[in-house]
Amino acid sequence: MKNTKRFKSLVLAGVVTLGLIGTSYAAMPEMGQNTDEKVVQAVERLSALGVVNGMDDGKYHEEMKVTREQFAKILVETLGIGNSVAKANGVTNFNDVESSRWSSGYINVAVERGLIKGYPDGTFKPAAEVSYAEAITMLVRALGYKDELLKGSWPENYISKATDVKITSDVKFTSATEKADRGAVALLVNNTLNAKIFK
Repeated sequence: MKNTKRFKSLVLAGVVTLGLIGTSYAAMPEMGQNTDEKVVQAVERLSALGVVNGMDDGKYHEEMKVTREQFAKILVETLGIGNSVAKANGVTNFNDVESSRWSSGYINVAVERGLIKGYPDGTFKPAAEVSYAEAITMLVRALGYKDELLKGSWPENYISKATDVKITSDVKFTSATEKADRGAVALLVNNTLNAKIFK
């Protein structure tokens, strides 16, 4: 329940402050000339909220794939709980996430909140590209839905719920196992900010 309250607070704060903050957060990353306008709008909003930024060259690169550790960071920042990352840095429960890895705190926070899980072999695979099924699952959980509340098998149950609450609106993918790119992730996260919290 704490997740949903913080998530709701972030959404409300974002709606109220978007017009006021201007460039108080990171500068808006440069977008490609042919980028879909809905992706541009999503990146503008998420950039203003400090959720996403550009790559080293200042460009957003909507075509690049998102890794599991990058998505953990996006998720934690979207929920407005990034301030808890410093305390969570260090040892994780995964044998492939070094305590010194930049993402260890984000992974620990996301796991502690029940938003993301590792694999049965004890790994997290931080550098593996996140699939649409994984990204959608984490975003649905961020809205307060738990595994036991969704009927059916994974990932269809999460994708169905995501469709119901419009997380997947305007996001085009042909398979749940397909890897998610930065443009699609911006749309998914932006749509999640607009979705109703499960109570």
